[in-house]
Parts: sequence; C-alpha cells; structure tokens
Amino acid sequence: MNDLKIPASWPRPPALVKADYSVRIFGAIFVLEESGEGCSITNDAENVIDDLASRWDISGCRVIYKDRMGTWDELRVKRGRFAGFRLLNAPSLKAAFRAVMQPETPPAPSAARRPRRGPTIRRR
Repeated sequence: MNDLKIPASWPRPPALVKADYSVRIFGAIFVLEESGEGCSITNDAENVIDDLASRWDISGCRVIYKDRMGTWDELRVKRGRFAGFRLLNAPSLKAAFRAVMQPETPPAPSAARRPRRGPTIRRR
C-alpha cells in the first residue's frame, strides 16, 4: 500500500475548515485523524470533504476517520461532495479497512413500506 502522510500543518484556508486533522492515503482510501484541537471531523464533515476535494480528486474514493471516542467511521462522498455518514463502529484502523471493503447491506424494509394485503375473502 502506498502510505502518503500529509501533516496537519499543511496549508489550507482557515476560514473554511475548522477541524484540524492529518491525512494518510492508502490507494483509494483516505484516512483522517484529528489533532485534538478545534472542531471535530464529525461536526465539520462538509468542510472537511470540500477541503479534501480542493486538494485531490476524491471521486470514487472512500474517506474514513477516527472520531473523538476512538471509533472509526466513514464520510460518504458523492461526486466530490459530502453525502452523509456511514457508521462502521470499527475499534481499529484494520477493522475499519475490513468494514469499508465489505459491501453495504441495504436496510430492511420497514413495516410502512411493505405492501398491505387486503382482507381475505373465503368462498364456501
């Protein structure tokens, strides 16, 4: 794996990004870790993705990060923009890599979306 470590001090516009973090790149997976100062990656997710997209082409890439509780999760990216969160709940970076490589299982249909059956008519 190609491990490219970008220091947290790498210049970026301070007015746009409030979270302070470092970036490591493993192929098509961006790994973010907070420095512990400033806003969290979770709370500044949209600006973090915009910051990454201004420095790299992140289309088709995955972005995982370690939150302040020590759990690894994913920032979803669609067309180079922030598209939400995916909870991996991975306790380690290795577990996060495993989780991000697994295909997502679609959510189970809720009772509200299931087709309703009409009354059963019994013929004699």
